[in-house]
Amino acid sequence: MFEITGAAMEGIKANDIIFQQPQSTFARVFEQLANKQDLEEDAALECFRAMFSGRMSPACIGTFLMGLKTKGETSLELYCGVRAALEEAVSVPSVAGAH
Repeated sequence: MFEITGAAMEGIKANDIIFQQPQSTFARVFEQLANKQDLEEDAALECFRAMFSGRMSPACIGTFLMGLKTKGETSLELYCGVRAALEEAVSVPSVAGAH
């Protein structure tokens, strides 16, 4: 018998907390992805925003991205990912002498 420890155990605990809350957006999204259902814009955008802002645990990020990959991403879901990423982007001033 083996024992699960470290990051793997933390991931299991994080996912367990999410799945104990059936009304949460993440739990509904993960269930939809497991059932190979495309996400609506508001749900996809909320998940990507949570991912890019740090409000989603690493375990949930892995579950979300693997669910999208397994189901097959739609253009709307990809658009939501890009939109959320751009919302979090910050302008970096140019460096003098850089080409």
